[in-house]
Amino acid sequence: PAPATALYDPPAKTPASGVAAAAPSSISSRLRALIEKAEHEILLISPYFIPSPDGIGVLQAATRRGVRVRTLTNSLATTDVPVVHAGYARLRPELLAFGAELYEMRPDELPHPRRHWVPDISNARLHTKAIVVDRRHLMVGSMNLDPRSRHVNTEVAALIDSPLLGTSLGALFDEAVQPARAYRVMLSAGKAASNALVWTAEDAGTVVRHENEPASLSRRLLSELLHLF
Repeated sequence: PAPATALYDPPAKTPASGVAAAAPSSISSRLRALIEKAEHEILLISPYFIPSPDGIGVLQAATRRGVRVRTLTNSLATTDVPVVHAGYARLRPELLAFGAELYEMRPDELPHPRRHWVPDISNARLHTKAIVVDRRHLMVGSMNLDPRSRHVNTEVAALIDSPLLGTSLGALFDEAVQPARAYRVMLSAGKAASNALVWTAEDAGTVVRHENEPASLSRRLLSELLHLF
């Protein structure tokens, strides 16, 4: 048991209503207030992760005051919407530059009986949407950290105050970002370009380093094409 508040976006938020922005009571505004109060750690779990310029500013301000910021999202190999990944990919260098830690879910290569005919689709896919602040305050719900959730969808969430649940979800996050389960994305020190990235992981106890995004050639080409738009 823990104290919790049910949060929801008003229907007036939707574009059809003619309202340009979400009401002050929207989930996004409560989330921002939660992150701004972080003292030690912020854990962000979002299948689709495209923070707004304001959101990036809030996270950067958190790192400047010594808060550890870690995110877990889908990799190019596991996402079901490559256009979303293209939007996220262009923000990675900026996020890494101010100290945020980025982790991307690794694909599950095991065969799936009903998907063997569909090329290049991983059975593993991140779907959880949750934020944990200081391993005490949690927000769990339907919202992604992306423009569609902020401006188009009406979302629901629970805002929970519980050190026990915060510690438990934090431990699950720690497990999910282990090198055998997730790529850690970092700025490459061995390339001239300031935005060059490297993905590190672990296979059978051996550290693996990817200089190119760990996904099929077709997915990488599609991502580059979508990136142009």
